[in-house]
Amino acid sequence: MPPMMTGKKEAGGWSNLHLLILALLLALASCVFHIKNARAGHPVFRDQHLGTALGYYKGHIDLLRPVIVGFNANGTPTPLEFPVWQGLAALTFKVMGPWHGWANVVSLLIFFTCLFPLFCLTKIFVGEHCAWWTLVFFLAQPLVFIYAGNASPDGLSIAAAIWFLYCGVKLVRNPGVVWWVLACAAGALAAVSKLPFFMAAGMVCFFLLATRHKNSVRAWVALSAVGLVVVAVFFSWTHYSNKCLAQAELPLMDLRVSNSESSFWYFGDLHYRLMPGNWLKGGWRILNSCFGSFALVGLFLYAFFFIKETVFAKWILLAGFVTTLVFTHLVLHHSHYYLMFTPAFAILCAQAAGEGEKRLALAPQWQVNLMWLVVAIVLGLSVVQGLMGMKVVLDFDPYPYDMAKIIQKYSTPSEKILMEGGGWGGKEFILSDRQGLSIWDTKMLENPETLNRLKTLGYTKLIMVSESPLLTALQQINPGQSKQPRVTYRDFLTPVVKNWPTEYESDDILIKDIP
Repeated sequence: MPPMMTGKKEAGGWSNLHLLILALLLALASCVFHIKNARAGHPVFRDQHLGTALGYYKGHIDLLRPVIVGFNANGTPTPLEFPVWQGLAALTFKVMGPWHGWANVVSLLIFFTCLFPLFCLTKIFVGEHCAWWTLVFFLAQPLVFIYAGNASPDGLSIAAAIWFLYCGVKLVRNPGVVWWVLACAAGALAAVSKLPFFMAAGMVCFFLLATRHKNSVRAWVALSAVGLVVVAVFFSWTHYSNKCLAQAELPLMDLRVSNSESSFWYFGDLHYRLMPGNWLKGGWRILNSCFGSFALVGLFLYAFFFIKETVFAKWILLAGFVTTLVFTHLVLHHSHYYLMFTPAFAILCAQAAGEGEKRLALAPQWQVNLMWLVVAIVLGLSVVQGLMGMKVVLDFDPYPYDMAKIIQKYSTPSEKILMEGGGWGGKEFILSDRQGLSIWDTKMLENPETLNRLKTLGYTKLIMVSESPLLTALQQINPGQSKQPRVTYRDFLTPVVKNWPTEYESDDILIKDIP
C-alpha cells in the first residue's frame, strides 16, 4: 500500500485520511465482488489463462510449456505471454486446492501492489494530496474494478507496466545500478506480458528524459540500455514462442506474427485505421469502462483543458494513443488494453477534484462532510453503471455451466472431444473437466485426411454449442441489431457430420459420435 498519510488536507476539502478510507472502500468492494462471486460458483475469469493454470495444477508447473486448453489437436505448448500469473495461480491451487476463486485472489494481491508506485509517481509530478485522490479515481474506474481481480494476467500486466514506469522515472531522475536493474526486471516482465503496456510506459520515460533531463548523458545511456535488455528478452521469448506454435497440429488460429491473419489481429491495417466506426466504438468502450458515469468525463475534460500542471497525465495519454496507432486492432478490439490509459484518467480527475476542493474553502464542515458522502456514493454508482455498460452480466451467464453439465453426462474424462462453438479459450472444456480441440466449424471434418488424423489422435466425439441466449439478447439491444438472429450450431453443420450417430440433441447443444 502507499505510504502513510499525513492527515493534511486542502482548505475546506477532504483530508488524506478521508481519501484513504474511500480508496480502501473501493478496493474492498472489488475484493468482495470477486470473492463472493467465486464462492457463488461464478468466478470472473478469462478461460485461456485459467485453463493453463489448471493444467499446471494437474501436472507440473513448467513456465516454458504453457498450454491453452483446446487450442490445438496435439496439445503442444502454446506460449503467448510469459506465464508468470498462470504459474502463481497453479502454485496456489496446489497449496490451497483447485477452487477457481484462488485465481481471483492471486490477481487481487498482484494488482494492488501497483498502488504504491502509482501513488509515488503522482506525488512526484502533482503532489501528495492529488496522489491520494488519484488512488480513489483509479480504483473507481469500472475497468480497474473488474480486472483487479479477474482470473487472468491482465492485472499483472498493468501492474508490471506501472512498476516499470516508476523504476524508469527513478532511473531518469537519478541514474544508478539499483534502479537500472529494477527497471530491466519490471520492463522485461511488462514486455513479455503485454507489449503495448511496456511500449506506453517506456514512451513516458522517454518524454521525461527528452523534456526535463535531456542533458544527462548518464540517464540517456541508462534508459537506452534498459530498452536494449528488454528488447532482447522480448525477441528471445517471441522466437521461442514461434518455435512452439509451429509444432501445433490444426491450431484454432496461427498466432505467429509472420502469419498475415495474426499480423492483422495484432496491428490491423491502413483500412482498419481509417474506418471512423472503429475509433467511435473504441471511444464508446473507453467512456463506459474507464469512467462509468459520464459526469466524470467533465472532470477529465476540465483538467485536460483548464489546469496547467497536467503534463505527466498528458504524457501517459499521448503514449497510449501512439501505442494504439501501432497496435490498432489489438487495442480497439480488446477493452482490457484500455488499462494503459487508466492512470492518466485517474490523475486528471484527481486534479479537477483538487481544484473543486478549493471552492469549499469557506464552506462549513458539515457541508464538506456531506459532499464527501455524496462523492463516495457517486463513485460507487459510476462503477455499477460502467460494469453494466461493459455487459459484465455475461460473466454470470449460467448457460456455459448448463452446457458443461450436459457434456459431463454424455462423455468421460478420458475421451477427446471436438468442440464447435466453445470459443478459443476452452471455457466448456474447463467447466466440464474434459479435453479436446476447439474448432470454428465442421468444414475441416469434410476432409478425409484431416478426419483420419483426428481419429488417430484419439478424438471420439463432436460437440456443437449454440450461442448463449443472453449474449444474443445483449447484441439485439445494440442500435440497428434488433433483428439479429441467434447463432446456432445448425449454421455450422456440414453434410458429412449430419449423418454421424447422434447421442444428444437440443436447440442449445448437439453431441455426435465420430464414426
